[in-house]
Amino acid sequence: MQDYFTSRGFAPDNRLVGNINGGVLVFRPSLVADAFKEYYYSGHTQGGHTAYEEAPMAYYAQTHNMFYALDDRYNKMLPFESGREEFSWIYNIHHNRLYMIADKLITKIFHKRNAIVTGKHVRFVTALISEGAYMVHMSGGFYSMAAAKRLMKDLGYEGQN
Repeated sequence: MQDYFTSRGFAPDNRLVGNINGGVLVFRPSLVADAFKEYYYSGHTQGGHTAYEEAPMAYYAQTHNMFYALDDRYNKMLPFESGREEFSWIYNIHHNRLYMIADKLITKIFHKRNAIVTGKHVRFVTALISEGAYMVHMSGGFYSMAAAKRLMKDLGYEGQN
C-alpha cells in the first residue's frame, strides 16, 4: 500500500492499509472538499492511472481515521485476485501476446479500454464465487453488453440483474 500512495506523491503513513474503489465510494463532500482541492492543485500524480478520486480519498480517509474497509468478499476485483499464485493462469492470459494485440486493436476501434471476456475469465469468476465472493468485477467493463450477458449466462445468472 505504501508504494501505491508514494508513487502518487503522498507521504508514507503507517495507517495506510487499503485503497478505495470509486464504485463503492461514499463520503460527505463538506468533509473532504479541502483535501480534494489541495490534491488537484498540487504536484500529485496518478502515475499514469485514472480514477482521480480514489487515491486522495483513500489517503485522506485513512490518515484522518475515517476509513472503514468492507469485507473483500463484497468487492472482489479481478486484477488484484489474478495476482494470487493459484490464479496465475488468468494473470498470464492478460500478458499473452495475442491477448495484448487483440486488446490494443479493440481499444483503438472502440476508443475505450475494457476486458475481453474469455472462458478462462468465466472459470476465474466461478472460482471466486465458490470461495465465498458476493461481488466480483473486472475493474473496468466489457466491450459489449452481449459479452456481459454471456458471462452472466455462463455463471448461471441469466435473466437476473
